[in-house]
Order: sequence, then structure tokens, then C-alpha cells
Amino acid sequence: MLMLLLLGPACSPPPGGDSPDSAVDTSDSQETSSVPGIVPPPWESEAAVFTLPEGRGRTGFVLDETFSMASFAVPQLFVAPDGRFGMMVTDMRGTDTFVSRSVVYSDDGVDWDDASVLIEPRAWPSGCGARLEDGAVWHRGEGVWLYIVVGTDAVEVGSQGKRVFCQATTTDGVNFETAADPLYTGSYDGDLISVPAILPVEDGDGHLFFNGDLLTDPGIRIATVDVTTLAVDVLTPAPILPATAVDPNPVYLAEGGLGLFHTWADPADPDFTGLAWARLDEDGVAIDGADDAVLRSPGVCGKERLGACYVDPTYATLPDGRLALYFGEWTTAEDGSYSVAVRRAFSVD
Repeated sequence: MLMLLLLGPACSPPPGGDSPDSAVDTSDSQETSSVPGIVPPPWESEAAVFTLPEGRGRTGFVLDETFSMASFAVPQLFVAPDGRFGMMVTDMRGTDTFVSRSVVYSDDGVDWDDASVLIEPRAWPSGCGARLEDGAVWHRGEGVWLYIVVGTDAVEVGSQGKRVFCQATTTDGVNFETAADPLYTGSYDGDLISVPAILPVEDGDGHLFFNGDLLTDPGIRIATVDVTTLAVDVLTPAPILPATAVDPNPVYLAEGGLGLFHTWADPADPDFTGLAWARLDEDGVAIDGADDAVLRSPGVCGKERLGACYVDPTYATLPDGRLALYFGEWTTAEDGSYSVAVRRAFSVD
């Protein structure tokens, strides 16, 4: 989560057919990526939700002034086992630290139910730490979902403390089986890894995107996760975009390949940040768009912060055809206090 850097030292239906009550349109008329190796696996019937249509969603998004989910941060959209839209969020209700990961559900990706606590730290092995921060959801096929949650022993926002990617599996989105060992520890270059996001590809493996160490070696990395063994292989030890690009959210592109929404800082004036997108080739190299902002933060968001800063985007194509970005908003007051919320924006095209 970029705010860790800004705050200082240290976010489907099962195979064999869709549910008749599914809120997600999984018809063949939906566009999906066509590049070999970067297409959804056979069971990823909900992939249209995470596919950016050709020629859309690249030029800008407009804030929905009517939508705000206070006290939540680091949203991650997914399609739940019952076919509804799910949004995993960091739950900061009643606390100034990250305590748990919660989930909200929606039939249409627009109107959301009340949040309920999904995972609390005490439900996880002690190695996951006292707080749960960012997270990702991966449909591995055969009706199994893997929840990746960043656990830490850091005691407050912005403080140092090792972060690991802990894991749990579920078949119904309600009952979870936690694993004793973390999925990934980040030992490749540092301990402050964060904000995982994952897309399954043609062979079933997951393309895992995440932030490197935000203190010593920032920037977005890519790894593959074996769908059977869950072995993690880091493909890009160096950042795939400039170090000012963090908080990855990969999407399929209808014309082929992958796109990547992310938090972005203006190279010409790093006090101004926002959300941007890039198009990647099959090796995760940015072809274009690395600094193409789609929604700028209205506040000052560098070392000195004032007003609203936008971070941690997550994308979905909605059943009504609109393209939506959900993201975290961190608002800093003149006295240094801050508040968080999940906000939403719709594409201008």
C-alpha cells in the first residue's frame, strides 16, 4: 500500500456450469484476452468481470460522489463461490490499526451489503502476526478458492515489521482452512512486501503481482504460483514499472495480454498521486501507459500530506456494462489526523 511509504517506515462458480442465481454474466459474448499463456484457464468463467474491453478504460475515470464505505481500506474485488461480487477489505472500524480482513457482497457490483468480519488474526497461525493488512483472492479451479492475506507483527500503521503472505482455502466463502506455512515470505529482497493481487492464466497457475520492500526496494514484482503445489517463483526481481508505481491490480485485456491498474506518483511532481494503468507484454514488461493517470488524487500526497489521496485500485466490468474502479481514499486533516474509506469511480468511456 503506497500509504505505508508515504506515512514513513514500516494492503465462480465451480466447474461444470454456472450457478443459476449468479449475478455475474459469464456468457461467451463477453470479451476475454486471446494471447496464449495470458488467457483465463478453462474454469475461470467469471474472467469477463476482470477483462478490460478493447479501447475502453484507458483515458479516465470519474469519482462517484455518492459512494463511500467509511473505515475500510485496500479493497480487492473477486467473484464469490455463490456467483456474487465480493470485495475483501481491510477493516479499520473502531481502531487506528489494521485488525482484520472483512468482506462485503453485492448482486450487481454496485449496491453492497453490510460488511462482516471474514478473517481475524487469532484465526491464523502465530507466524502471521497480530494484524492482517492487504489480501488477494484466487479461484484455483475445482471449486476451491485461495485467500492470500498479508500478516504482520507491526503494531501500527507505518511501523516496521516483517510481512508475510499467509493463506487459507475455502469452497463456500464462509468456512476457511488456514495453512500452517505462509505462501511467501518476501525474502528475495526485503521484509515489507505488500498488496498482493493474482490472476489465473491458461495453464491454471496464478500470476501474482505484489509490492517489493517499500522501504528499501519499492516497485511492483511478478511471480508465478503453481496451481498444484503452490510453489512461488519470482519472475521479476526488479520492478516492472518505475518505483513510483505500486499497489498492482492486474486485468485481462480483450485485445490480448494483461493490463495493470496501480497507484502512481507523478514523476514531475511526486506530491501529486493517483491511479494509473499500464499494458504489459507476456513477460510482464510494460509496453505503454506506465504513467497514464486515469484518476488523480485531489490532495497533496507526498511526504507532506493534506486532503484526499487515492491508492489501491481494484477493477471490475459490471453487468450493466460500466467499468468500475474501487480504491482506497486516505484523507489527512490539517492537524495530521486521518480517515480512510473505500471509494468508487466509473470510466468516462
